[in-house]
Amino acid sequence: MDVRTIRKRKHITLKRVSEYLDLPIPVYIYYEIMGIKLMHTDILIDLCDLLGIDYHML
Repeated sequence: MDVRTIRKRKHITLKRVSEYLDLPIPVYIYYEIMGIKLMHTDILIDLCDLLGIDYHML
């Protein structure tokens, strides 16, 4: 399952994610489209904490 699907199922908005990660919305959208694995590890772990998933699942 991809991050976008998980985010939408949990009704987490792009704005909330971008504020939590301290990233502009277009940058987060880029990562969501191009691949979450491109993110810096610390940001990826924070995203997984927000979504409530283990980052090894990605």
